[in-house]
Amino acid sequence: MSTSKSGGAIGPFHSVAEAAGCVKTSDWLILTLLFLAVLGGYHIHFMLTAGDWDFWVDWKDRRMWPTVIPILGVTFAAAAQAFLWENFRLPFGATFAVLGLLIGEWINRYVNFWGWTYFPISLVFPSALVVPALWLDIILLLSGSYVITAVVGALGWGLLFYPN
Repeated sequence: MSTSKSGGAIGPFHSVAEAAGCVKTSDWLILTLLFLAVLGGYHIHFMLTAGDWDFWVDWKDRRMWPTVIPILGVTFAAAAQAFLWENFRLPFGATFAVLGLLIGEWINRYVNFWGWTYFPISLVFPSALVVPALWLDIILLLSGSYVITAVVGALGWGLLFYPN
């Protein structure tokens, strides 16, 4: 690649600004594809393991819902958090994964329940996992330790999820 200090051509690009724009566009494309992959993976994992306890309002009881959903929800969020923290030192892996899950669940609820059968959306709302995910990420950011995050973060995940 040839470079020019006067703002001339750089390799296949006509200017430095064009090369920077191409890099920025490819970064956004990779980030979007990563988000969609996390959305799909977490959504499939969550629907296959916790599905019915998260779908129906009448299944969100005091015994199974507060125990099943946090235990099955924290696994994928913690894995995404560990990946983003270990490779990029980004402290928002759990929130990133849970927002992907939430978007996927709302698409699922709207298209499948309301779009096909006109089932009331108010009877199939998804679980609120954003606040526990923020808690998990904040604990990792403040402590920098996987052990403290596993103990304090997971405890907070379960306690913040508990329905009131």
